[in-house]
Parts: sequence; structure tokens; C-alpha cells
Amino acid sequence: MTNAEIIVVSASGKGWSATFKFDAVDAVQLMRPEEWSYSSGEMLVDYGDDIFLVVVPYRVSLDTLANVPYRLDLAVSLSG
Repeated sequence: MTNAEIIVVSASGKGWSATFKFDAVDAVQLMRPEEWSYSSGEMLVDYGDDIFLVVVPYRVSLDTLANVPYRLDLAVSLSG
């Protein structure tokens, strides 16, 4: 595969981050705000035996975000 990573950083000022190596990511699922009744999108990262929920700010295009892992041959789904 590749040495690519998904890096998530807190936007709430709590000072945390997480790194998901693409080789260990099984799939990424993106949901639009209207699908889960929030003002932001969400990204589910299927990472080994765990699934992580990452909130995606409404200013970030989910179409563009989905294109990145897709181009790196990672299974990604985006509804709608």
C-alpha cells in the first residue's frame, strides 16, 4: 500500500490527536450532516477491531475528503 496516514487533530482546544495508518484502515465511511442530524459531517474509520467517529467541520467538502483515500486505494463510501 502506502505510508499514508489519516491524522486527526482536536479543534476544541483540548490538545489531542490521533493517527491512523492506511495499512491498518479497513474502510472509511463518510456521512453528510443531514444524515445524522448535526451541522457537521462525520467520518467513521474502521481501524482493525475498532471504529472511530471523527466529526468533519461543515466547511470541509465531503466529496473532496472522500477522493483522497479513494485515490490511495482505500475503501471509502460517501452517501448521497
